[in-house]
Amino acid sequence: MAGQLIPSPEMAAPVGKDLSTAQRVELWVQLMATCDELLRAGLLNSVDDENGLREAYRQWYKLEMSNHDRMILRLAERLREASQDAT
Repeated sequence: MAGQLIPSPEMAAPVGKDLSTAQRVELWVQLMATCDELLRAGLLNSVDDENGLREAYRQWYKLEMSNHDRMILRLAERLREASQDAT
């Protein structure tokens, strides 16, 4: 489909149906470590040294958690409203 960013399931990379649960978890851990490396590399472009990287990471994390908290509060509010409407 034109303009589609996410490939269809048929085109997605296989995850290996023969992998054990432990192997799948290890694959996930490796993916998270790679994501963290990419995040740090991106932040490193905006700072001069390791101390600056730590501070930039702290600021990024603080913003992410703030955004997450707002999203959870909106979700809770919508659920509360939906439950009131259902009664």
